[in-house]
Amino acid sequence: MLGMPRDEGDQLVDELIAHATQRQFVHTHRWRQHDLVMWDDRCTMHRGLAYDDERWRRDIQRATVSDVANPCKQAGITIDENWTAAE
Repeated sequence: MLGMPRDEGDQLVDELIAHATQRQFVHTHRWRQHDLVMWDDRCTMHRGLAYDDERWRRDIQRATVSDVANPCKQAGITIDENWTAAE
């Protein structure tokens, strides 16, 4: 987090993730034939689970709907290029 010591920023991120991933905010999709799921990577946390590609066929497509500048740049936020994610 900009303007915070690294350890405090990491702790805040952990707290925000713990809040955002509470059951009441999570959608778990139960796939059925012909389902289509779309999301906006800029404002959605998502993950995939194990998938048996020997048993099930799937088609994954990526589409870029709006190729605009980095959201931080749009907001006028300067990012420290030497910053690295916590391990």
